[in-house]
Amino acid sequence: MPRNATNATPQRAGARARKGRRDWAKDFLQGFAETGTVTGACDQAGIERSTAYRARQRDESFAVAWSDAEDELTDRLASKAVEMALGGDSYVLMFLLKSRRPEVYSERHRLEHTGSGGGPVAVEALDINLDALSERDLKTLQGILTKAEHADRR
Repeated sequence: MPRNATNATPQRAGARARKGRRDWAKDFLQGFAETGTVTGACDQAGIERSTAYRARQRDESFAVAWSDAEDELTDRLASKAVEMALGGDSYVLMFLLKSRRPEVYSERHRLEHTGSGGGPVAVEALDINLDALSERDLKTLQGILTKAEHADRR
């Protein structure tokens, strides 16, 4: 083996250099505020995305700081959108109006199914075994039946 050779695995192309155990959270949060993306924040902190997501799961204070950074970014985006709308961007203006007053500005479509003669849709009774359904399937089915029951009362 040559004198300067090591048994270390060569770093894969494009991989970020590891920063060890230093506190990268501050750089991550600053990067998130500047770029608005997790990828940009990870690049600035010199970590992999998986490292950030694992830390968010394990460290409640980091998760709260991340959430606060997202909220601040969202506020900045909203402020910029309002500025654009007031500056004459009709698309952004309509988007903001729809989000703030959907009962007035959002389009509503209603699709109704009717049976023969315009009456209710006839449903044949089914002889089925519900034992084969998962808990999730049963909850979904219950939700559908509840929704149908409420629609009948209207």
